[in-house]
Order: sequence, then C-alpha cells, then structure tokens
Amino acid sequence: MQTRIYTGFKEQTLKISVNTLVAQNVSVIVVDPAKDNTVLFDTADTIQGEDFFIVPLPLCGEFSDIYIDTDGEASTFEYLGCEILPLQKRPELLGVLNVHLNEFVNFIQKFSYNAGWMRTNDPSNENDYYTNNNNPISPNYRQFLIKYLPEIVDESGNKIPTPCRIDIDNGMIEASQEYFVDYTVPMRMAVLLHEYSHTFINENPDDESEADLNGLIIYLGLGFPRNEAFMAWCQVFDDSGNNSEQMQRINVIDQFIVDYDNNNVNF
Repeated sequence: MQTRIYTGFKEQTLKISVNTLVAQNVSVIVVDPAKDNTVLFDTADTIQGEDFFIVPLPLCGEFSDIYIDTDGEASTFEYLGCEILPLQKRPELLGVLNVHLNEFVNFIQKFSYNAGWMRTNDPSNENDYYTNNNNPISPNYRQFLIKYLPEIVDESGNKIPTPCRIDIDNGMIEASQEYFVDYTVPMRMAVLLHEYSHTFINENPDDESEADLNGLIIYLGLGFPRNEAFMAWCQVFDDSGNNSEQMQRINVIDQFIVDYDNNNVNF
C-alpha cells in the first residue's frame, strides 16, 4: 500500500501503526516524491498483531510517500494510520566535538538529500566540486569540499569499492555516485560523518573505529534512525569484503548504539 502525508519540510517522527492477523514480514519505506532516489527511511520487521514503526525524519520534503509491503495475504494486514511526533535528538552534543561541526552538518545535509539526482563533478577539473560557501564571514566558518564522482578510483584508474573517502591532509571528501544513488539519505549522512571524523575530530586520524564512534555521536545526536546507521556500515563492509576486523567494528557500533540509547555514553 502507498499513502502520502504532508511533512512540510519540518523535522519530525512518524509513528506508523499496523495490524496483522498472522505473523508476517512488513517493510516500510518513506521517500520524497519530488526528488529521484531520495529514500528517507527503509526498514522491515516481523509483525504479529497490533504494532508500530517509529520513523525519525530529521530531513524531509513538503510531502512524503509511505510504502508498506507485506509477505502475507492482503486480508491479514491492516494499516491503522500515521501519527506525527517530535523528533528525538540531542543537539547539545554537536558543539562539544568541534566548533565547525554545524557548518559541516548543514553542508552535508543538503548534499545527502540531493545526491540521488544531482550531477557529478568533472574528475579532471580540480576546481569542480561542491562546497559550503553560504556564510564565509561567520567566526565559525570553514570551507568544506566534496568531489562527487561517478566512481572512486586509485592513481592507476582502478575502481575502489568505497562510497567515500577523505584526504586527511586537505579535508577534501570524494563521494561515489555509484554507491550514493542507492543509499538512503541517512546512510549517506552516516558515511560522510565518518569521513569528517577522521580529519576533524579523531585524536588519531587513521583510526577507523574512532571515526565510527565519533561519526555516530553526531549522527544519533541529529536524530537519524539507528537501523540506517547500522545498515550503512554493513553495506560498506559487504562491498569491500568482510573480515574479522570489520565484524568487530560492527559489534562495537551495535553496542555503542545500545549504550547511547541507555545514556551510558560519556562525551
């Protein structure tokens, strides 16, 4: 089933209620109908009886389309409605990490929301990139750069299986359209915040696990959905080839999200 609701460009949480007569897998996808490849939320769960999905929307358009699918018979499933709730977030965490963080967050929110349809930059033109240039006179202003490429390649022109990477020396982020088009908006945010953390927050810029957790603090503080962060890392690791170190990072990320929700994380 599909339904359209007015979201008015405002951050919010949707509580989508359903009822099933028998246990079945129910998926919920929320998209911006005005923009191609702009998925705001994507999850699935086994539902039996009356239950609900919590859908955080830190970013949304004027209208949002909700798609609900089930592997059960239509006669055994019922959509009960959608309630609008406040977005749960912790904005006080952002200023603790870096004075330039709000500038970067504003920049990548726009980039992540539009990456599904906007043009890629010219790989051969070093002056062709996306940047934040909205308030250069602000005392906390810092220029951030994203080079949006059809794919990310090494010096020999071989494709690298990664959605994005950052040059630790100059802070330039390269993002791959090949991956970003299929990512949800929250997944794009998660991987960009990870890269940002390497250069601008980490004590050790080369520490992947430290960048995971620093990026997650920001991501969760902004109110983005937990499942999308977890899926972003699973997707990245799956594309690059799973190994024991990556599985350990997944376990640390999973536990960190649990600790965050239980207020057991110190900043």
